[in-house]
Amino acid sequence: LESLRLDECRLDMEVNYFGTLHVLHAAASRLRPGSHVICVASVAGLKGLPEFAGYGATKFAVLGFCEAVEGELRRRGIALSVLCPPAVATPMVRNLSYHPALYSLFPFSDERAVVETVLRGMRSRRFLLLVDPGSRALRLVDRVAPRLLARYLEWRIQRYRSAHPEWRTERPPPLR
Repeated sequence: LESLRLDECRLDMEVNYFGTLHVLHAAASRLRPGSHVICVASVAGLKGLPEFAGYGATKFAVLGFCEAVEGELRRRGIALSVLCPPAVATPMVRNLSYHPALYSLFPFSDERAVVETVLRGMRSRRFLLLVDPGSRALRLVDRVAPRLLARYLEWRIQRYRSAHPEWRTERPPPLR
């Protein structure tokens, strides 16, 4: 909490949430029956994850907004899906200046898996698109035992940090 940079949180909200809002708002009058819109949230928007408070809030906002307008679009014959991938092994993620401990606990998703999920989502027209079994398990466990899952994740992160003394810095160490 103390290391959150409020200006970065504001910028993340502008890009992630307001970007999605502006695109959907601008597209709404142009969408025709049979159209399908896919918005991008994140696994961090499904569950409040340690180390992802600012970013996760923006993705919760995307998911919540899409849940709120999905029925309106459906009544017009327009499908709306929300893609919630885990961290994806892209150059941007690999080259981050810091490395959240959760990245060490959960495997990165492959770009192809994300594309395949989007294609399956376009065929099925499902609302929530989860990329991998870990994301589906996180969603299921969070529905059944959210506090237990939160405690487990915090415990795993603390255990990881104890084993890695470089975590004593304000920002996590770079990706390796």
